[in-house]
Amino acid sequence: MPLFTGTQQQYYNNAIQFTVDSTINSNSYVTLTFSPLPTVEGDFDVFINGDQLNESLYSYNSSNGRVTFVSSANPAVGAVVIVKQRSLEESLGNYEHITLKDIVQNFIITYVGEDKLLPKARRTDVMFHAQRGIQELNYDTLRCEKSQEIEIPPSLKMKLPHDYVNYVKVSWRDSSGIERIIYPAYKTGNPTAILQSDDFEYVFTDGGEILQSFE
Repeated sequence: MPLFTGTQQQYYNNAIQFTVDSTINSNSYVTLTFSPLPTVEGDFDVFINGDQLNESLYSYNSSNGRVTFVSSANPAVGAVVIVKQRSLEESLGNYEHITLKDIVQNFIITYVGEDKLLPKARRTDVMFHAQRGIQELNYDTLRCEKSQEIEIPPSLKMKLPHDYVNYVKVSWRDSSGIERIIYPAYKTGNPTAILQSDDFEYVFTDGGEILQSFE
């Protein structure tokens, strides 16, 4: 089960969306549910129906997460308000309940040492068994495969799902709709291309050595 408990919009876009009802309209504020909450107004942007709102048209209370609109910018009932944090890249992957480093460190502090369960243990050994434990959970208890189809931007980067562990298969679809598997480098080769004539015969040098193609 994934440990990230927010919405998909919060994870992928670091944003929260509100559809303004009579309560939001009368109170003139929305309450953010980011964890942790932004510290200052400069940590996020506010959009109403797709248009970015100037920071002078709202105030922010970091203690309760309220974004309060001035009267002239109070969104009407039915309007869509989106609050998007600016630190998107820092938040991706930031969903773990506890890191492997913390697991190893906590075990060593609690169980390793004089008058403890293990008088002596190498950190590398503790890390090995911690990794094996996580692997067994993923193989047996938490095993689940999900698939996504997305369009890759020119940067050739994508946002990994919040419950990502490892990939099973990566493929691309050609213009005919046929799925083409992208193999990892260790499963591919780099064979020598042999130069051939139009009738597919090998081409040799005057000394009888086969020629290579460098196209």
